[in-house]
Amino acid sequence: MTPLRFALACLVCATVGRAQAPPPTFDIVVRHGTVIDGSGNPRYDADIGIRNGFIAAIGDLAGASAANEIEAKGLFVTPGFINSHSHASPDALPTAVNMLTQGVTTEIFNADGNGPLDISQQLNTLAGAGLAVNIGGYIGFNAAWQKVNGNGDKRPSSEQIQQMRAAISAGLDQGAWGVSAGLDYKPGYFAHTEEVIKVVDVARSARTNFTNHDRITPESNYSSKVGVTETVAIGQKAGLVPVVTHIKAQGLGSLIVPGWAPEGGRDAMLKRFADPAQRGKIITESEQAMTARFGGPQGVYLPRTQQELTAVMTEMNAGAGETILRILETGDPGARQATGMFTIEAANKTMAITASQLGVLQSADGWSSFTGVAKIAGSGDDRAFTALIDRRDPATPGVAVIVVMIEGAAPWRGVLPLGAVSTK
Repeated sequence: MTPLRFALACLVCATVGRAQAPPPTFDIVVRHGTVIDGSGNPRYDADIGIRNGFIAAIGDLAGASAANEIEAKGLFVTPGFINSHSHASPDALPTAVNMLTQGVTTEIFNADGNGPLDISQQLNTLAGAGLAVNIGGYIGFNAAWQKVNGNGDKRPSSEQIQQMRAAISAGLDQGAWGVSAGLDYKPGYFAHTEEVIKVVDVARSARTNFTNHDRITPESNYSSKVGVTETVAIGQKAGLVPVVTHIKAQGLGSLIVPGWAPEGGRDAMLKRFADPAQRGKIITESEQAMTARFGGPQGVYLPRTQQELTAVMTEMNAGAGETILRILETGDPGARQATGMFTIEAANKTMAITASQLGVLQSADGWSSFTGVAKIAGSGDDRAFTALIDRRDPATPGVAVIVVMIEGAAPWRGVLPLGAVSTK
């Protein structure tokens, strides 16, 4: 064979060889992982084939090829977790590092009844800078109440109730995840239970949920049980799945400053602080509450300044109760977030208690710029996650199986249909 014929033969063979090589079956195959699919069914071993950004096959894919393969032997493979109560900072969404590294792939905004009423505009604006995670939003009861009825403690007219219903309905038509409320926050705080039902009942046909930051009031002696009961009653009477948020194991003991001190508003509270006799009583009761609730000042953390209370006590050269009052006396509204103090250890204990119960969905309730505590940088507390999986299989440690298991809920709960979330 001449050199030219040999070269042509080689070229033909090479061309035929390339033409006969089958293209990869998938873009990505995750092999040999243990799948926990979020349905509540037992885990199982399987390969997962991904094509064009979608899961195309689950099972034994030994004969399939892929452009990229991920070895997952000894690891759990789960759907991305949904942070159903998110306060994530919009400017962090293009990267969302703190959430993605914990397996969270969906953020649901407008918790506690807040947020804009124009859901479409909100999601489009958030998506404008790019998104590292999926996003969705509730339509807020508080937002609708405030727009229609203002911030005062007054009863809405029948016409105003209809206007609020229209705002809720419009939000659902724009793809809202559900209806949220913060009846512990003004002006939602002023709404009577029956008024809330009349407004959110418009969502009945949407087959969705009603999530509420439970109302803990002096009238109920700060009983969390009363708040939970109200949320459940609203959901049931409105034909919605009730979702209780901010579950607490304590009532009045969860407060630091005694409940009677701020009665009448901030000005009235400051007058009591200025009275030496009342100030001493408030300090004493505050320190007693700190010891009972948090184990003392060493367990209290201030979100606004990202400091432990003991560090602030050193700066001010003051005792625990006195330091609390000085913080509350400041004119900076952000610094007054001292009323939202909590402890990591106490939070972990609360999560361990609640997460061990069926019907509990864990969420971060956090924002991106705050990295001082587990709810932001590590919202998936390992002990809470252990409790979640242990309630199904004690042999499997340390993995989050975040599933809504509400008795009587429809079987489609927890499923995100294609197109249900704006992810431009």
